[in-house]
Amino acid sequence: MANRADVAFFWRRAIVLSLAAVFLAPAFARAQTDFIEKAAELGIDAHPTTAFTFDFGSGAAFVDIDGDGDLDLYVVMGHGERNRFYRYDSETKTYTDVAGALGCADAGNGKAVNFADYDNDGDKDLFVANMDGTNRLYRNDGGTEFRDVTSAAGLVFEGRSHGAAWGDYDNDGNLDLYIAMRNRNLADKLYRNRGNGTFADVSVSAGIAGGTPPNFDCVWIDYDRDGDQDVYVTTDGTQLANQLYRNNGNNKFTEVAASVGAQGFIDGMGIAVGDYDNDGWEDIYVTHTGFVSKGHILLHSDGNGKFNEVAVAQGVAIGQYGWGCDFLDYDNDGDLDLYVVHWAESPGSNGAINRMYRNDLAAKFVQITDAAGVGDSGKGFGLATGDYNGDGYLDMFVLNRDSPSVFYENTLSGNNWLGVRTIGRKGRAADGAVASNRDGIGARVVITTGAGDQLRVIRSGNSYLSMSSIDAHFGVGDATKVDRVEITWPSGIVDEWMNIDVNQTLTVCEGGWPVDFTNLSGQGERNGSVELDWSLLCDGVMSGFRIYRAREVDGNYGAEEPLGFVDATARHWVDDTVEPLATYRYAVAAVGPADEQIRSDSLTVTTPEPNFSTELRQNYPNPFNPQTKIEFELAESGPVRLAIYTARGELVEVLVDGVLEAGEHDYLWRPGITSPAVASAPYFYRLETREGELTRKMILLR
Repeated sequence: MANRADVAFFWRRAIVLSLAAVFLAPAFARAQTDFIEKAAELGIDAHPTTAFTFDFGSGAAFVDIDGDGDLDLYVVMGHGERNRFYRYDSETKTYTDVAGALGCADAGNGKAVNFADYDNDGDKDLFVANMDGTNRLYRNDGGTEFRDVTSAAGLVFEGRSHGAAWGDYDNDGNLDLYIAMRNRNLADKLYRNRGNGTFADVSVSAGIAGGTPPNFDCVWIDYDRDGDQDVYVTTDGTQLANQLYRNNGNNKFTEVAASVGAQGFIDGMGIAVGDYDNDGWEDIYVTHTGFVSKGHILLHSDGNGKFNEVAVAQGVAIGQYGWGCDFLDYDNDGDLDLYVVHWAESPGSNGAINRMYRNDLAAKFVQITDAAGVGDSGKGFGLATGDYNGDGYLDMFVLNRDSPSVFYENTLSGNNWLGVRTIGRKGRAADGAVASNRDGIGARVVITTGAGDQLRVIRSGNSYLSMSSIDAHFGVGDATKVDRVEITWPSGIVDEWMNIDVNQTLTVCEGGWPVDFTNLSGQGERNGSVELDWSLLCDGVMSGFRIYRAREVDGNYGAEEPLGFVDATARHWVDDTVEPLATYRYAVAAVGPADEQIRSDSLTVTTPEPNFSTELRQNYPNPFNPQTKIEFELAESGPVRLAIYTARGELVEVLVDGVLEAGEHDYLWRPGITSPAVASAPYFYRLETREGELTRKMILLR
């Protein structure tokens, strides 16, 4: 039995712990932040070093390079350090540097980085601006290799290149390239994309080569909303003005910064462009790196092609050395917030830290750096934002020099969101129709909810020498539907979508109700059927799919007949009305709301003889993650090959290639564990024996 001293001690401790819980609970609650730093945990070890005092840093870019839905990360290191390309693995939740394997580990004095599909072939290519030595253009060969095509493209140029941005200034569907030069003896460069893989230097004829200030960065922006892309350029020097080149629509530009109130007269560095007050006009924020008496500037568009400087009034002037910056709706409440990167060790920095400002549309921006947990005090330069893990909230990467870079994962939840991914018709419009560049760069995306309209513009190149995710991201608060999505393409085509579900990324193709087939595959089965599978580049507002078939007789195909109709979610069809040893031609048509149709290419299938004695069973489980079992039964001993293929027929892995005894056999496919990692997608497994081939479909879901 406990004595009185023990009992007294027990109660005293209980009282103390109870009081501590009461008084310390708010402190613990306050310690929880909106972001958590995860660079080391994710495997990101980018740690560039400074070669001299005023290094001016470099940039980074978020991009989905392999089409798996996750954001990969390219980091420019500079000063002879090879650049890094971190590929994200959603299964292990880590990044791995694959720059060397992909062939894009440039080791020049790198500055800006931008990804864009300059050749309109469906994948994003890479441009790196180098301060010393030539710039680099890498063509993406299907996500497996980047090929240096700088010389072949006509972009070999040395001259202290600094900032860069892609934009289609002549609206011909081919992306052009602007390069800001940090060289008082060399003007900026504008390269026109000829559409055949090469570029022409049109700097002089276009009228952007008149001045030679030390420029730092550039961004394409249709500031006057006349349908073509203008260029805003930041200039280093408080006695020198930033430049705004208005596109005249005749392949020429006029510098108009003074006449529209956009000069700035600061040491201009990073640029953030966004419609922070949701009035339908994009505003411009520019960071400053001069004396602290001069702060950053916020140029508010007044809606008639002119700007007013409102940084002080909006509370975002910040008298510190600033570099990267970006507008982002980090809390998904429907308005753009602002993050600003500072160089804490710069002269006069006074212990500067990076800062987060929450947008309060009713008043002004409110600094919430501590609560957000993003007050890094490193020597920060580049900034890229994007939803790397697909949870609907934007994350941030800050590239530091001489200290570890930081990767901020957004931990918020609750508010809804909508992503929009644009795909222009260039490279797909065989009918010769007016078409925008494949990435849709320059497209204006406007959504409408009960709270009003929001605007985003698709662009490559922003912040400081960096690139945020190209997809448009909208926070919509508690809205469960987006009433309307309107996209105005560079071609002038306007598409409209109604009543869209939230918490998804909507992929849209230019023109009408956007649907585009990327694949139709199928084969005859010995059980007396033909199985068809298809995929879409873009999902449209469809009522469903109609299947068509025609039979070949004596070398000619008879009348085409509709076989059936399946709903809009279907991507598979089984035709069990075929005859053995017959040839059929199939097509699938997407059917629109008004019964309009877009057809796939045709597919020819010859059915095999029936009664195949070897049995290939359906894998289990299916769909699967992380592994699945494949079982088959051989009627006789002999050579066997079992292999995995993509939906396009590309070999993924060979599981068996040898002689097996008759009887039951089973094998595990474990992609990412004992086999190479692959993305979520449909796959086919094919069994080849003396009798012939058997194929079945399976689906990997990560």
